[in-house]
Amino acid sequence: MSFKDYLLSLRWNTFAKYPAQGSDVYIHCFTDDGGTHKFVKVKQFNAVCFDFQGIVSKYSKNHQWQFSWLPAAKTEEDYDNSISD
Repeated sequence: MSFKDYLLSLRWNTFAKYPAQGSDVYIHCFTDDGGTHKFVKVKQFNAVCFDFQGIVSKYSKNHQWQFSWLPAAKTEEDYDNSISD
């Protein structure tokens, strides 16, 4: 399974609860119709300075974007364990 397919299969956290400041996270950006998915690894996440619009500005402006997150280290470790089985 590719890393992107693996990421698509996970249950992501909403921004109702933000990740810890300074933590490494993956941000999942997806359109309201579910047709477009983008994944960005952010090192030392800073909720005050992070520019969500900057991630999606290159893509379709005809959609509403939604965002979710996962801790990077745990996600990568779980993926490595899943492919070594």
